[in-house]
Amino acid sequence: MKQHLTFLIIFSFFITINTVHAFSGSMSDRLAGRILLQVESNGEAWYVNPKTKLRHYMGRPSNAFELMRAQGVGVSNNNLEKIPIGLANLTGADSDKDGLPDAFEDAIGTNKNNSDTDNDGFNDKEELEKNYNPSGNKKLVTDLSFTNKQKGKIFLQVEAHGEAWYVNPVDNKRYFLGRPHDAFNIMRGLGLGVANQDINIITVGVNNEKVADALKMLCQIGDEYSSLEEHNIEKFVGSINDLCDKFDNLKKKGDYVYIVKEIERLNIKSKNILEKTKASFRDSKRISDIQSIRSSLLLYYMNNNKKYPDSLNQLLTAGIIGASGIPSNPTPGGSGYIYTPSQYRQHYTLTYTLETNKGVYKKGFHTASKKGLVSSDEEKIKQIEVKVEDELEIALDNPLDRDKKRVSDVKQIQSNLELYYNDFNEYPARLSLLSLNERGIIYYSKIPTDPNTGSEYNYILEELNKKQYKLEFALEVGYDNFLAGLHSATERGIQ
Repeated sequence: MKQHLTFLIIFSFFITINTVHAFSGSMSDRLAGRILLQVESNGEAWYVNPKTKLRHYMGRPSNAFELMRAQGVGVSNNNLEKIPIGLANLTGADSDKDGLPDAFEDAIGTNKNNSDTDNDGFNDKEELEKNYNPSGNKKLVTDLSFTNKQKGKIFLQVEAHGEAWYVNPVDNKRYFLGRPHDAFNIMRGLGLGVANQDINIITVGVNNEKVADALKMLCQIGDEYSSLEEHNIEKFVGSINDLCDKFDNLKKKGDYVYIVKEIERLNIKSKNILEKTKASFRDSKRISDIQSIRSSLLLYYMNNNKKYPDSLNQLLTAGIIGASGIPSNPTPGGSGYIYTPSQYRQHYTLTYTLETNKGVYKKGFHTASKKGLVSSDEEKIKQIEVKVEDELEIALDNPLDRDKKRVSDVKQIQSNLELYYNDFNEYPARLSLLSLNERGIIYYSKIPTDPNTGSEYNYILEELNKKQYKLEFALEVGYDNFLAGLHSATERGIQ
């Protein structure tokens, strides 16, 4: 709701700009079509549209060029040629060195590679200065009556490549606007210095179409944000509110071109935030998918002779994953989930890619195994561990070898539990304290786990006095006088 209210405020603001007119009578009429310079400020330049009598801020060269084209009207070459040409402030590449830039010659139709297009002995610029046609042997034909009606207008050559010209109301000549920097210099060079009290009489205008497009894009992004989490919406709305806070000062300055630029900048910023948020949502789904696949793999393992499937498709054929199918990687931005079982199907790896940082899981390539998801910091260590465990699979591929390891593990854990008891006068609350405890004493660098499931042996502490414990494990076929089935190890021995 908050973001939609903000959009309404912005939209209402621009409606106000373009519907409230403080008509200034003779001042607007007298300065129509002129370029005005605020000599009492920082020399800000304004263009007064001769038709609407509204002034438009020129800003930087790129802003001025965009403004000129936005305010321009189409004209045929025949009508444009009726207006005398002004030759002031011409800049740019000049291939034939005749004093006329290449872009200018393209606009008037002369040869930019020949300084004397009609080969009459006079270069093209000299002929224009003397009001002769540089492409023929006749004088230029202009129409003073037509020219007077076009004062202050900006024309675009619709029969050429949209070249822009400004008709200066002072000398009734048209000036080529060329590149953005050229247009800016020409417009300022032809400008009239005006006091603030006079220029403030003239109502400020803004390009309605650009504002409408900018606001439309902003609102579209806002609509997408309506489905996102609250903290992400607040980032977006906060950026809009920052812009709204600037409006009063911008209105006083009349810098509405800057407002449009700010909206366009905000559109880009908001798009970036939105894309990052979407990427974060995709990564959340990826992590959830991997966990879901791991759960299905464990169920398959328990139901199929303690072996993982050859491929994820076997989860479907075994009926472990339903009609919804194997989770698919959301796109764009990531490779598919790649499942790789080890040689004897006692281990596996799932590889996937994250687009963003998700807690301990950093942007980039990751693996998951039966032991869990691997964070970036743990990646190399876990890969080494999996490699070592895979090498042990040959030795542990039969139940008897696995039972041997279980008995050995339990006896080692019992020995370390006694060492802990001697140091703390009690048994630990959990096995992990054998590798990390408050005194920093390390009894194990890594707690042994069941060779089949990879999970820790079930450890239970007698909470009342912490003098007794139970360590549970199961044997598949039996070993060393211990039969197949569930067994318990305590401070008194193994049963």
